Amino acid sequence: MYRYLVLGLALFSVAACAGWDDSKALKDLDESEKTALCEFGYDAYGGQPVQAVCTPEEEGRLVPVLIAQGERDEEVEKCVADSRGRRWVDCPTQAYVDCLKAVDSAGDLCASQTADECKALAICVAKATAPEEEEE
Repeated sequence: MYRYLVLGLALFSVAACAGWDDSKALKDLDESEKTALCEFGYDAYGGQPVQAVCTPEEEGRLVPVLIAQGERDEEVEKCVADSRGRRWVDCPTQAYVDCLKAVDSAGDLCASQTADECKALAICVAKATAPEEEEE
């Protein structure tokens, strides 16, 4: 019993040290949590300016997608600002973290388009940002 309590506290401590609360929805993160998560994301994408052209399959067709990031300060600032309104939505923070970890462990920017964790996040974001249908 105590072993599980210690393990649970250790896991909570790791998440707390990361700078954000994994149990929150992305839309509920405060500015410092968003910044910490964007810094983590920058590092997951290689920690330096980089770009790649990926061709994930979508509905049976290959769709070219440019994945790129510039200098850290500018990219983190853009990430936190989220001018497109597609990052800080009503999706689990843990889903975003899982996607970033998948990209990092793959060592391939294209994993952001192909990893199951990233596909799950993309589905959540699409649902969260879809225009609400009017009832007749």
